Parts: sequence; C-alpha cells; structure tokens
Amino acid sequence: MPSLTSLTDKAAIAFDTLSDRARSVFNPTLRLGVTGLSRAGKTVFITSLIENLLHAGRLPVFGVTREGRLTSAKLTEQPDSKIARFEFEKHIDCLVNDKNWPQSTRSLSQLRLKLQFVPRLQTFSSFRQTKLNIDIIDYPGEWLLDLPLLGKSYRTFSAQSIARANSPAHKQHAKAWLGAIQSINFLNEANEKDIETLSDSFKAYLQAAKNSGNMISALPPGRFLIPGGFEGAPVLTFSPLPDLGIAEFPENSIAKVMEQRYEAYKNLVIKPFFRDYIARLDRQVILVDSLNAINGGRESILEMQNALSEILVCFRAGRKHLISNLVQHKIDRILIAATKVDYLHHVNHQNLEQITGEIVDAALAQAKINGVLTDTVALASLRSTKEGTSEKNGESLPVVIGTPMKGEKIGDTVFDGKTETAIFPGDLPRSLSELLSEGWQDRLQFVRFLPPELRANEPFPHIRLDRAMEFLFGDYLL
Repeated sequence: MPSLTSLTDKAAIAFDTLSDRARSVFNPTLRLGVTGLSRAGKTVFITSLIENLLHAGRLPVFGVTREGRLTSAKLTEQPDSKIARFEFEKHIDCLVNDKNWPQSTRSLSQLRLKLQFVPRLQTFSSFRQTKLNIDIIDYPGEWLLDLPLLGKSYRTFSAQSIARANSPAHKQHAKAWLGAIQSINFLNEANEKDIETLSDSFKAYLQAAKNSGNMISALPPGRFLIPGGFEGAPVLTFSPLPDLGIAEFPENSIAKVMEQRYEAYKNLVIKPFFRDYIARLDRQVILVDSLNAINGGRESILEMQNALSEILVCFRAGRKHLISNLVQHKIDRILIAATKVDYLHHVNHQNLEQITGEIVDAALAQAKINGVLTDTVALASLRSTKEGTSEKNGESLPVVIGTPMKGEKIGDTVFDGKTETAIFPGDLPRSLSELLSEGWQDRLQFVRFLPPELRANEPFPHIRLDRAMEFLFGDYLL
C-alpha cells in the first residue's frame, strides 16, 4: 500500500490525536465517520439514528437501551465550528412534512450527540465515565474514492480512467470525451481554452455515468462531481490523457499542465481532507446500495467490489493499543451496511446480507486489510414498506407494500407517486456466485419507495439499525 502521508502530515496527525486524547480524558468522545457509495442513504441513516436515540426508539439489539441504562440523549454544540452542521432538523422536516427523501450529501458536515448512561458494572461506577460524545462526521463517498489517487501517478490515473471509460457500462457516457482526448495533440503548448474543454467533457462523462440507472461507484476525481469549496478552481481543471508513454512532457505543454494540476489536486485537496478528517476517525460505517448494484448487473456488482477495496485500503485501520493510540488514531471497526433492505420481503434479507458479505470479503482480500474488526449488515435506516402476501397463478408470493416514487417503472407500469402498491421484487439467490450467473438480473425488479407517514418527535421505524449501533459504539457504553 502506498504511503498516504508525508512525515509532516504524520506529525500533524499525531499532534491532533494527542489533542483529541487530552480532551477525551474528561470528555469521552468517539468520532464516527459516515459515508457511502452512490445514493446509499447517508443522510437518512444519520437522521434516523439520531431520531431513534433522542426519542427512545425500539432498539432491542442495542445493549445500553435493552438493559435500560441509557438515561439521556441530546444534541450539543459541535466541537469544530469550521465544519458545517449536519442539518438534522431540516431533514426531519423534509421526511415528516414534505413526505420526501432529503437531498444527498454535498459537502462535509458534523453533529455531536451526547449520551448519558449507567455503566453496566455499577460496583465500579464511581471510577467510570457515564457520558459519551459521538461526533458524527458525514462526508460524500465520492471524496473518499479520491484517496487511492495519492498512490497513483498522473500516467497511471490516466490509463485507468480511460480503461474504465471504455468498459461496457461507461462507454456510452464517455463517447464524447474519449473522442475529444484522441483529437488533440497534448504535446502542444498549453492554452486554457483547450484544457477547460477537455476537463468539462471529462466532468460531463463522470456526471452522466453517476446519473445513470446503473450503480457506477468508482468515479474519481470525486471533487469533479461534488466540488465543495473548490468550484471553478484550476486545481479542478484537468483531464486524463491517452497514450502518455514514459518520456518527460515538454514544459508548458498540455500534458505537463494537466500533470501539474493533478499533483496539485492530490496535495491541496486530497491530502488535507485525509489528514484533517479521515485520519482522525475512530469508527467508520460505509453504506452501499447493493440492490441498485444488482439492478445494474454483473459489471456494476464487480465495480462496487473494486470501489470498496479501494476505500478500505485507505483507512488507517488496525486494533488500538494504549501507546500508539495516544499519538495516532486507528479505526478499529468498520461496518459495511447494505441499505434499503425494506425493498425486499424479510425472507430475502439474509440472502442480501450474504451476497453483500461475499462482496465485502473479496474487497477486504484485495485491500489486504487485517487487524480491524469488520461486519456486514442488511438494514433499512427508515422502513418505507410493510409486508404481505399476494396470490398469482395459485402461488403465494411474499410482497412488500409501499408507495413507489413518481416515475418508477416495472415493465410497462409507471408509478404516479401517490398509489400504495404491493410488489413482488423477486427472490435473491443465496450466494454471489449464483447472482453473477446468467439470467438472475431478469428475475429481479426493485423500485424506490417514498417515506412512510411519520410524526415529529417520534422514533422512526427501521430494520436492524440497532444492530449497526451496537457494533459501532455499543462497546463504549458498557
């Protein structure tokens, strides 16, 4: 694995970690990173997690609530005033009053949740802290997918980007850009018009691929899709180029300027994000929309696996030890959660978890990650369907009942966004190998549903959100 940090970066990380640990002695804090791949539901996950803790949701697997030891949960002032606050109240309003899903993550945000609890070993309670701050760091998965670029040269980045663009799932979206980079002599003297034209064409391809119906996850550079505060900056104005060879580029050539801007992107955009936020996390949850990947077919599933592998290799993962923990944060637990399991009847939940687990296992093997505890769960942060059965040709089918979003389709049926409908999404196979075999995609049909009727200041219905909580921070609440 290439080094993601210089000695200066490591010194800065160590200083920040020592500062964090000093504050945590009297104010115990866990920093939880939340990210995901392509519309996986990060905003809803965070909103529902907070709502269920604030309003005593049904959380039987979450030990501290099952045992009646959680005495209070409340939002408090976040520690970093430079980061935008996660708009919890706005998202609640959208779900409850607008009856729609909130907008997806477009930038970095944070929220602090303070939990008060009674220690399990009451004999020693006078020596134990009875509070925990959970700092939830929400950030776009697209930015996380940039981290592997730190170990790649401009030539490698270009070759991999062009190879991806020529793959079946991408080629239709990349046609104009692929034509543009083949028609220009990149050894000519650079001019901003040509560079902007190529960069804009590359960005248009990335956006079209992201907006397609397929689950296309790995589309770096992530800031080309979600620029944050770098909109319009030269550091976001470059493009991969074809057939670069190994010779040095002429000074002030198009290729040279592209290479310089790519390196500036790594140093000015990716490294600070990694150093200031990712390297300081304690726990991480990665949300994936496995059902959307399954809808996209074999290539989309394998692309999700590769994206997960590239993500996992970038975390500062490893078990915590007393001394090293003082100078360096190490993520020691990573949860990969397959979201929207409520789109399936419960008889298929275990199959989705099994398939996602096999994808994760392959990604972990590719990333060569060890010394970190991982888990996979199929969950619904906010349950939008009920379950039932439907008779068809004398056969009883397990269906989910909800209101499909306007414009969703099954065959020739287009849903109006108003009508509650019973849908048989199909039965998932029991393993990834079966799913990747011919014919399975045609047997499955998933649609997106609107949120259910909700009330303010009441816990949200969910599926296995409590299991995610227990894995991510239950051990901090013993």
